[in-house]
Amino acid sequence: MVRPSLRSGKRKLVKTPKKRYHYVSLRKKPKRATCGQCGAILHGVARGTPIEVRKMTHSERRPTRRYAGVLCSRCLSRMVIERARQLA
Repeated sequence: MVRPSLRSGKRKLVKTPKKRYHYVSLRKKPKRATCGQCGAILHGVARGTPIEVRKMTHSERRPTRRYAGVLCSRCLSRMVIERARQLA
């Protein structure tokens, strides 16, 4: 029996070593990364299975700044302004 995660996905026709053809279920792509505060889609964050993401270089996975992959740029700028106001 096919796993439920593969049941309703796309299928691909594959040629076996015995020269026969059969369908193979393709894995679904994971959802896009979202902001922890507002729920907006994060740009520049890799979208793939954990194995695919692990094989990427460090710079391909997410942007190199604070809270990258967690907060969007709008929420991050708001947070920085709020922290600066608290200190002043």
